[in-house]
Amino acid sequence: MRDPSGPELLLFARALLPIAPEARGRTAARILQEVDVADRHLQSLRSCHPDFGDGSLMARCLLLAPPAEPFGA
Repeated sequence: MRDPSGPELLLFARALLPIAPEARGRTAARILQEVDVADRHLQSLRSCHPDFGDGSLMARCLLLAPPAEPFGA
């Protein structure tokens, strides 16, 4: 897994907002593990993982349909 960018980290935080506070740590760890699986899949098979995307944190978090930015249009 490559290092996440600033926008990816913000999206990751937004994706965790609807999760109960006591489950956020486990959920965050699971998401990061899934990103790693997707990245390895992309490296070895040269195609996106069918469930977890292209190995980027952005792709995985967007699949979770995070809530909109609170100050968004």
